Parts: sequence; structure tokens; C-alpha cells
Amino acid sequence: MKIILVRLGCVAAFAIIIVAAAVVTRQRANGVPYLAHGEVTCRSGHAPIGIWVSAPHGDAGWAEVTPGVRQNSVTFAKGIDHGGDYALYVGCGGTPSDWRTTATSAPRSAGWANLNCHDVRPTIGRPAGWLPISTDSGYGRCVAG
Repeated sequence: MKIILVRLGCVAAFAIIIVAAAVVTRQRANGVPYLAHGEVTCRSGHAPIGIWVSAPHGDAGWAEVTPGVRQNSVTFAKGIDHGGDYALYVGCGGTPSDWRTTATSAPRSAGWANLNCHDVRPTIGRPAGWLPISTDSGYGRCVAG
């Protein structure tokens, strides 16, 4: 009888863990839907060629891109149906199938994003001599701006 009670206790504990994990996963996946949207500019002056939206729960994909208000900028829009943060991968210059450079954003959430992508490599020196340069130039990143 004691063995049966121990087994039933183990089965009950396992069932509770499985149900709790399913509830947590379902809560994450059923976040509030929103539209990821904003305006993106590349620092080099090249127009953004394409924007990939990296998002959880199957919401990743290409953003709809249209010419922006500012010169060499675009606006983007992508529905995030299951909620959660998203990040952008922006192609600056080149062609839609062969980007000149790629810049990424930090994770973002709902709301308008105005981003400036640093797609220009920093220079190391100047003709009159070498200048120290920070290793954190921001190259390859998109920041609010």
C-alpha cells in the first residue's frame, strides 16, 4: 500500500509540473498583439533595403517597407500577433538579395521606433597622426535617433 501511495504522489507531482509548464508557456505565447512600426535611417546615407523582424512565437518575418519622410529613410510595419519583444535586422545599401551591411537593434516592444543604423565603419587615424579610437563605435547597431 505504501508503494502505491508513493507512486501516486510521484505521478501527481509530475502532472502538476507539466500543467504548470503548459500554463506558463501559454501565457507567454498569448501576449497582447501589437504592430511593430517606425522609421529607419542608415548613417551612411544609403537607404535601408530590407528589414527582417526577429520575434518569438512564430511572428518573425519581413517587415512591410515604404519610403520614409526623411531622405534615405523608410518606414516599416510588422504585426506581432503573439506579443513579446522584437529586434530588427536592417540591410543598409546594396540590393534586396545582397545587403551592403547589416545592422541590428536591441530588443524592442510595442510603440513607434525611430532608429538610426550605424553602418559606417569607424576610421582608425588621420593624415597628421594616429588617434585613439573607442572599441565601442556602435558599428552594426541601430539606436534610437
